[in-house]
Amino acid sequence: MDGPEVPRPNLTALLERPGISPDLVTLEEALLSYRRTLHAEIGSRYPDWMPESERLAEALRAGTPLVRLIDPQPPAPLLASAARRLFAAIEPHLPRAKELRSWLTEADATGEDPDLAPWFTAAWQDDRAALGRMGERKEIDVDLLHWSGRQLCRPFLHLLARDLRDHPVLQADGERALAAGCPACGGAARLGRYYGDEGHRSLWCDLCDLEWSFPRITCPFCLNQDHEQLGFLAVEDTRGVRIDVCESCHGYLRAVDQRETGVEAAVDFLCEDVGTASLSVAAEREGYRPGSITPRAGAAPSAPG
Repeated sequence: MDGPEVPRPNLTALLERPGISPDLVTLEEALLSYRRTLHAEIGSRYPDWMPESERLAEALRAGTPLVRLIDPQPPAPLLASAARRLFAAIEPHLPRAKELRSWLTEADATGEDPDLAPWFTAAWQDDRAALGRMGERKEIDVDLLHWSGRQLCRPFLHLLARDLRDHPVLQADGERALAAGCPACGGAARLGRYYGDEGHRSLWCDLCDLEWSFPRITCPFCLNQDHEQLGFLAVEDTRGVRIDVCESCHGYLRAVDQRETGVEAAVDFLCEDVGTASLSVAAEREGYRPGSITPRAGAAPSAPG
């Protein structure tokens, strides 16, 4: 099975937006090429197995993420190959990424695959404490370790979620029990979308490239449903995008509002993620923080023999 077949995002179109750096677009293009190349390499080898369709549908209806059913950790050789490809992709655009080479130095000397599993897990689960300890041991800036670790995870988790993208349980309002987090990895949503005359809402996970239906009057992070504590920030000169905020957890989520733009085509979430980065600055200036959820994989079952 090949990797996800999706149209290549038009990242260069972002240069028409104010405040978008050409260097940022070039870096995002390099990351996109890295993911596509890796998908072609590992598409038929990851994940090793998936639960049967009935069991998967039952879990999705219960609001249980896929990672409670399957271990998302890639085999060491695939992870090492991905790390080498990632470093090669980002070093020309991010010189300080050379710090990451310390992960591979000892392994290159012994000829063994480096132990990158703790980095993968901490990045996927957004475990800043674990990443901080790794950064101290490796003398790597923790923000660089966090960002690059998320980039390492993305192609694998994109593949993990490929069979969920059109799943009817995720695309129909009311089919899934109310649950915070991505149905694949359990992590926090990165962006939202409002669409249709009735104002339907969906969420998007950047790690999994997965979009799913979600109640409109609910915080996607703490599940608060008190409409008096839920609102949005309007930012000048940003028609069609907004910042959803929750006064209970003080989390925020950037969202595309197609009811304002009148555009019914599918949202290019990757481009919107890059193109609306200034909204994050505006939200954090007001005292809000990126919404977060600590996903827990639980005990993944053994693959059937």
